[in-house]
Amino acid sequence: MLALNYVVILFALTLSYGLCDAFSVTINIHVDNLSGGIMLTCLSRGGIIGHLDPQKLYHFTYPADQSESCNVNWHGLQAQFIAYDPKNDQGHPIIYWNVEKDGLYQSYENKNFVKKVGWS
Repeated sequence: MLALNYVVILFALTLSYGLCDAFSVTINIHVDNLSGGIMLTCLSRGGIIGHLDPQKLYHFTYPADQSESCNVNWHGLQAQFIAYDPKNDQGHPIIYWNVEKDGLYQSYENKNFVKKVGWS
């Protein structure tokens, strides 16, 4: 009987973890060694506007059913990007972004980053 209780608890924890992932996504943004940092603006859900310092990791959580568009400014250069798109990123509870000197890179597993947008 004790083993059955553990199975029920494990099932309940697994189900609740899966449901949590279904309703939110975490976006991690790492700012490379960019002098002066960057200005990040994301406009959904009331918006995020803030200065991000170099060599730091920032975490933002959003509803998984809506996209999140952002704009990054660095020394007069800018890049617009979709930080999270439920059509393309669904099933990935964490989206990793690196902001580097030549543009923005994305990954789902925090390695093998792919360049998504350059500065303009």
